[in-house]
Order: sequence, then C-alpha cells, then structure tokens
Amino acid sequence: MTDHNHELIQAGLAAAKAFDEFKQGEATMLTNFGQPYQAARKLLQVTVNTAFADNFDLANFKGDKSRFKFPEQGAHIIIECSEKPTAHDSIDRIDEQIVKAEARLKELKARKKAQIEKLAIRGDIDMVPQLPSLRFKQIAKA
Repeated sequence: MTDHNHELIQAGLAAAKAFDEFKQGEATMLTNFGQPYQAARKLLQVTVNTAFADNFDLANFKGDKSRFKFPEQGAHIIIECSEKPTAHDSIDRIDEQIVKAEARLKELKARKKAQIEKLAIRGDIDMVPQLPSLRFKQIAKA
C-alpha cells in the first residue's frame, strides 16, 4: 500500500491556495460589479412593477422586437409575466393533498434511513464506502 500523505497534502495545499484566490476574486467581483448590477436590476424591477401597476402596455418590451435588447452590451432583458389562479375549492383540495404527500414522502425517507441503520447494526447489510467528495469551507486565516 502506498503512503499518500505527501501527495494528498500537496494537492490539498494547491487546492486551498486556488480556493483562497477564487474567494478573494469573487469578493472583489461582487464589490466592483455585483453590487452595482444588483442595484441597477432592483431599480429596473421597481420601474417595471410601477409601469405594470399603472396598466402600462409592456408589449414593446417583449418578443423578438423587444426594446430591452441591447446588442452593444450583449444583453437581452426578458420580462416574464406569470399568472396565478384565483382561489377555488378544487385547487385548495389538491394543495391539501400535496401537503399530505410531501409529509408522507418525508416520513418514508426517515423510515428508509432508520431501516438502513437498523439493518447495518444487525449485520444484514454492509455499508459500502463510496468515492469521497470534496466540500470547501472558508475559515479565518492564521
């Protein structure tokens, strides 16, 4: 069996350095570009919502000839207008069934987990290790 300590530590250090550089770049990007983008997007959303509330016809801002196509910026802003039904007893009954089904699914998943644990403890099944996955977490720098 090969001792993988050195290779693992070297690969881990390289990944940690790259992760740190990525997080620093991400923070810089969010400050320089993300915050102005979110502010401009929020302003546009408020403006669209106001126009909608005033029953302004947004047809010129939809479809192939949308006035929200900005080729110079490489952007096309798409207005999506979803619809929501008014209340109705038959829809409410289906919603109740969905809630019950979701609760039942949650219960079945818990039962499956408990059954697996019970079978593993009794030795009726084996727990086979799977390939490890990696998760990066930011911590305070030393």
